[in-house]
Amino acid sequence: PNAFDVVLLDLGLPDSEGQETVLEVRRVATRPAIVVFSGMHDVTVGLEAMRKGAQDYVVKGAVDGANLARLLQLAIERKRLQDTEQMLVGVVSHDLRGPLQTIVLSCDLLRRDDHSPRIDAIHRAAIRATADFREGISAFLEKRAPNWPSRKCNEPDASPRKES
Repeated sequence: PNAFDVVLLDLGLPDSEGQETVLEVRRVATRPAIVVFSGMHDVTVGLEAMRKGAQDYVVKGAVDGANLARLLQLAIERKRLQDTEQMLVGVVSHDLRGPLQTIVLSCDLLRRDDHSPRIDAIHRAAIRATADFREGISAFLEKRAPNWPSRKCNEPDASPRKES
């Protein structure tokens, strides 16, 4: 399914109808651009399709061959840019989260050797700042790249831990 650059998708198919069709195609074909092709002259249908993963929406009969070719090329480019943005956001997220975990682990090591109130305060501040920063990164990712996982399973959790 990922051997194509673009999928021209009709929302009125007999075996799959409506917006769920966009989700199903995106689930099995993550790489190609999706252009929804529908007889409905409703802008909200097109916007909803784009929220679900389509790059564009075309009303049947409203576009000729030359304009359809241009529209498909633009959809392919839009999808390529969206994929690049998600990849960059993921790389930046990873590059920021690693040092934050190092800060927390360094504070843990300091506390092992020194239980002074000053070190405890630094430790608490580092954990709080790290957690706040991680929340900010997650909120940014959700807004800019909602399909990117906010945390990979092999990435350590820098959330505040219960102190014993």
